[in-house]
Amino acid sequence: DETLTLAVSGTMVSPRLDGDDQDNVNDDLVLESYQVYDVKLTWQKNQFRAWAGVSNIFNELYLTSSNSGSCYPMPTRAFFFGVEWTY
Repeated sequence: DETLTLAVSGTMVSPRLDGDDQDNVNDDLVLESYQVYDVKLTWQKNQFRAWAGVSNIFNELYLTSSNSGSCYPMPTRAFFFGVEWTY
């Protein structure tokens, strides 16, 4: 038995306020919205499985959090792969 699976996922996030802006009044500290897409291809035959994929396929530069204006950027495009054998 052999299967091939393609998985595509996306994350869309609206603008967010700085974590230390307790009163939600500082428009200078708003993080922009972003969209990130990932893709993964998996091939399986009997007890053997192999997969490969790309995270952040469009190399989006984005931030998920900020505190007092200090930003923490997320990783850019990344590739991954793996194999698995079940007995």
